[in-house]
Amino acid sequence: MVHRIILLISGLILCANSLPIKPDPRPSSDQIKIDAIVDLSYETKEDDMERAVPLPVDSEPSMDDIDSAPEKPPPIPKLNKAEKWALIRAYGKDPTTRRRRKHDRIQALKRGKRVNVKRDLAAPWRITHTASRNKPQSPSVPDKPAMALPIDECPRQFDAVTRGINGRIYMFARDKVYQVWHEDGLPQKASYLISDLFTGGPRTVTAALTNSRSGVTILISGRTAYRFRWNKKHKRFQFAKNTPQEMPRNVTITPQTAFEWYDGNQVVMSGAHFFIYDAYWNVPTFTGHTRRYFPSLPADIIGITYNGGTTLLMYTKSNTIKVYNTKRYKVVQEYPINIGAYAGCLTELPKPKDEKPKNRQKTPKG
Repeated sequence: MVHRIILLISGLILCANSLPIKPDPRPSSDQIKIDAIVDLSYETKEDDMERAVPLPVDSEPSMDDIDSAPEKPPPIPKLNKAEKWALIRAYGKDPTTRRRRKHDRIQALKRGKRVNVKRDLAAPWRITHTASRNKPQSPSVPDKPAMALPIDECPRQFDAVTRGINGRIYMFARDKVYQVWHEDGLPQKASYLISDLFTGGPRTVTAALTNSRSGVTILISGRTAYRFRWNKKHKRFQFAKNTPQEMPRNVTITPQTAFEWYDGNQVVMSGAHFFIYDAYWNVPTFTGHTRRYFPSLPADIIGITYNGGTTLLMYTKSNTIKVYNTKRYKVVQEYPINIGAYAGCLTELPKPKDEKPKNRQKTPKG
């Protein structure tokens, strides 16, 4: 009986081996990839060119996509403390002189040292405080606000624009500056002489910027830089330290535009070239080409009126505000500006041309 069962099992095995093997209807993952490639090669015929074929996730972008996508600019190099001090010393200046005496006294008191801040009573005749003869004396700030000018004249375009640390926008045109701000939710506008609102400042301004860290507004006239601080009490700007200063000789360009970039760098630009400017030490810390570090920047930019990190509002000479996206590196929107409504002045009407007198025929006498 057992022998018969063994023979039956062996017979079934031989029959199973003799039958044809049916393939698995479910293809493998490798087969799916191969079939997709083959099908894609057959579907790219002239009759089926209009059929959309999705690109793989890990595929490289086409040349058209590369050309349309803006190239990320290289970051502007930053100097550490040692490099910055070495650069300042290379210009013949001592970087340690910027330390404030009050800060030194506080540090000395923390260390337990006694600081003699009073005058020596044993020698009252000794002169302890003298004015430096080398440094020019800064003009005194008037104890009243600047006198506003009438609004009967309106410029055709502005020379420079900046936003002060007080949140007000200052637009410079020839020898005047137009101030725009909001008070109690209402827009306020006024115009002044530059030398009146900026005490001791230049007559005209070619470029202007505001350092958001120090709160100093820098006006550039030609190759001379002026540093100002806002006097909240008198509603005027007054001279800051180390001002005015002529730009170094190695700065071969004449500044035409200045602004603070979203990363905090103070940029002074002239056409295709720019340099990062330290106005306190009067030292350029970096120079480069405009297109490489500032792609798609408007060629006629005269200043930045708002710096929101990823969004910059740029004012141009053509009286337009362009919205620049710092992540996409291009202008995304543009708005035309009416100077009369924006600066609070009356539009200047063109003067009528003088008509030439008609030639009168002389009547002969007699």
